[in-house]
Amino acid sequence: EIDWNGKVVLSGATPTYNPLIQVQIEAKTVEQQKELKKALEFFLESDPSMKLEYQESSGTWKVSTIGEVHLQVLIARLEDEFNLEVNCGNPEIQKLEKWIEPQLEFQFESTWNENAMSLTFSIEPFSRQEVEWNYYGKLKQEELVRAVMQSAVGDFARAGFLGSGKLVNARINLSNLNITGVLVPGMLKKLVLDGLNENVKPSQIILLEPFMDMELITPEEFSGKITADLKSRNAKIQGIESDGKYNWIRCEIPLVKTFGYTTWLRDISQGRASYGLQYHDHKPQVTRG
Repeated sequence: EIDWNGKVVLSGATPTYNPLIQVQIEAKTVEQQKELKKALEFFLESDPSMKLEYQESSGTWKVSTIGEVHLQVLIARLEDEFNLEVNCGNPEIQKLEKWIEPQLEFQFESTWNENAMSLTFSIEPFSRQEVEWNYYGKLKQEELVRAVMQSAVGDFARAGFLGSGKLVNARINLSNLNITGVLVPGMLKKLVLDGLNENVKPSQIILLEPFMDMELITPEEFSGKITADLKSRNAKIQGIESDGKYNWIRCEIPLVKTFGYTTWLRDISQGRASYGLQYHDHKPQVTRG
């Protein structure tokens, strides 16, 4: 959960965080690149909710956080505490690709020089929001083969088939590995990845986007405009309570629809309304883009 200052609030046991927003960041000057790396790694050590990944191809950092306020505070701290000027891309939400096909079975083959491989695939829904994989049958060089297969399935799941988010709710079963010639680990990994990429179809997957629980308090005079605006943002109003002076509004809203909401709410309520967000769940996408 995030407090009004954008800090992560811990209560009870330390939770496991799944970042919901990512953004590309780079230093404005070459001279500040090393300092930006040090500052981001400093934040990473002290903030369990943050994820950090350097993009070799673009020379930028992909920073993943749990909310827009959290991201804004991080950028402000880079400027105020480390005197760094950064270029910051537009924030993007972390979507998930959910497997929905009841059963997909196929065999895939590959050849390279004198070597040939074939493998049977079976993909089915899985109850948890992750990807589970298994291999059924006996294997030669079992430890090596399983390590290569796990690496391939892991790469496929993290990238997602549509490229929109990691794959979840899928069980990938592999069997009947046949090898003619010698075992080439790189060839085996390519066999698994190509088999999945060439046989999975977009219709077998649906996109999930993060939804948030919002609690908002506002003077009653602004409640009508605020409620109408929330509905226009695809929010589902779950309850409104009033003491005659203030209204408390509870709703469920797509995270992407909250971008820029702090500024809008401050302007419409003359700074007298406030709100908090907490992650609810990933649900089928209702927004586009």
